Amino acid sequence: MPRIVVSLVATLCLGAALALTPTANAAPVAYAFVSTANPNNVSTLAVSANGSFTHVGTASSPTTIYHLSVTKQFLFGIDNVSNIYTYSISSTGALKLVATTDAGNYVSGFSSAYSAAVIQLDASGTTLYTMVGTSQTNWYLESFKIETNGELQFLGTSYADPNALNQIRFVQGGQFAMMDGCYNTAAGASFVTDSNDVNDIVTYKHESNGFLTYAGTSNGAPAAQSPYEYCAGLNASDPANHLAVGFTIFNPPGDDIEPGMALGTYTVNTSGTPSTTSDYETMPVTSVFDPYAMSIDPTGKILAVGGEGSFQLYHFNGANPITAYSGMINTNDLIRTIGWDKSSHMYLLTDHSVDIYNISTTSYTELKPWEFTAPYSMIVLTLQ
Repeated sequence: MPRIVVSLVATLCLGAALALTPTANAAPVAYAFVSTANPNNVSTLAVSANGSFTHVGTASSPTTIYHLSVTKQFLFGIDNVSNIYTYSISSTGALKLVATTDAGNYVSGFSSAYSAAVIQLDASGTTLYTMVGTSQTNWYLESFKIETNGELQFLGTSYADPNALNQIRFVQGGQFAMMDGCYNTAAGASFVTDSNDVNDIVTYKHESNGFLTYAGTSNGAPAAQSPYEYCAGLNASDPANHLAVGFTIFNPPGDDIEPGMALGTYTVNTSGTPSTTSDYETMPVTSVFDPYAMSIDPTGKILAVGGEGSFQLYHFNGANPITAYSGMINTNDLIRTIGWDKSSHMYLLTDHSVDIYNISTTSYTELKPWEFTAPYSMIVLTLQ
């Protein structure tokens, strides 16, 4: 049976205790929402233009929320058994639980053992997506229309590639959604062995009603330097038509994992077909040993990669090779999620804090962090 070798979403944290930090009362340019456990909560951080922040409030959640997505009206969270929780967002950023949807109810034979704790909104913020399965090899991508009261109307299911249960990314102005992953065709293979690994780049077409239709799978991967092989994992998209993919580097046939992650880029054309000119000669390899999160800023010019105790910044150049910006920047904590607003702030969710940076294409400055104990997930909502 093929083995999935991509990570879905962090599920390792235990416990959470919020430490509040006072700050100025400047008008916020963004809200950062953070989920925690023990107790199960979702908190709102209001961030001003200069990066100062205020803790707006905390709402309880029925269970621990593993992943978040947001519109200007609603915050959505999913637990580890495919329950989706809708919170309304007040004019001050305060949250109120208004709806609960069991995504597993819409697939016959669903098993909570096959829950992907991933949700994603489309570019218009009117449709929500998640994945559920009935077995290791049988998965569905579900589409839900968001009603005016925050409840979710089920639109239907599409095929989900069991080897590419990764974060959903939109390109071409939201016309297409992309996912990626890799697997091995050799019976009993533990990871990858020589000549048996396959990379899947999956395309969905965004229909006029928000439904995602499976459009096909491409196996085109950048050329790796012999004897190494690449395995697609982390991904991020820019505001145009490009998908950045982080590739784990294997040294077959011994399944040895090389340090760092190779960074490649795909261009998705107007038909939804991805292609790449990346190869081992042009792809930078991160100094971050165990990359865990990857994101591109709203301008499409900066790519951030975070992992165990450090992060790195890169210049993202569309279809052209990704180039170096910073070296490895130590944080001493695992970076779980990376977010941005449109006021030149980058947000890093670590095991103990939300770290905020002023950032441009030429410089970055660390600001005062918001301290937590073991948060789970974060999403940033730009207000200006």
